[in-house]
Amino acid sequence: MENEEDKECPFAFLATYATKDKMGRVLHVPLKNALIEYKGERGQLLKFLSCLNKVAEKVNLIADFMDSGEIYHPIRLTSSEAYELLKSVLVIEECGITCRVPNWWRRQYSSINMDVKIDIDKAIGIKDHVEAMLEKTDLPHSKRVMSDSYINTLFGLGDE
Repeated sequence: MENEEDKECPFAFLATYATKDKMGRVLHVPLKNALIEYKGERGQLLKFLSCLNKVAEKVNLIADFMDSGEIYHPIRLTSSEAYELLKSVLVIEECGITCRVPNWWRRQYSSINMDVKIDIDKAIGIKDHVEAMLEKTDLPHSKRVMSDSYINTLFGLGDE
């Protein structure tokens, strides 16, 4: 989860598990609820948490959350902690825990590569062409004004 208002810790993490309600519908609820649901069933609780112990052996961040007890509560994350957690998704899933992360993170390539051919009218100038191209796309780009020198560097034109 993202929280842009918190500059120090702009991300959050909540460990959940799947259970069923009285109607048989699957619910994802905070992990702390497992302690209540399995309170009288120590063997079931240990079996349930064993996957988490496997993860803690491989992912230091999860081990830290378990040692501190934070794993049972919402956790504020710095950008580097969030990135570390996302990079650990495959390891976590190999230990038997399903991770719910955005589809864009699961893709092997999270960037877009494209080739663009532009016929430049020297009378108009490359800067105007670049700005016109960016205006006609849905691609995210900076709202800042691009200097001639930046555009020339970007396109390998040197300082023309």
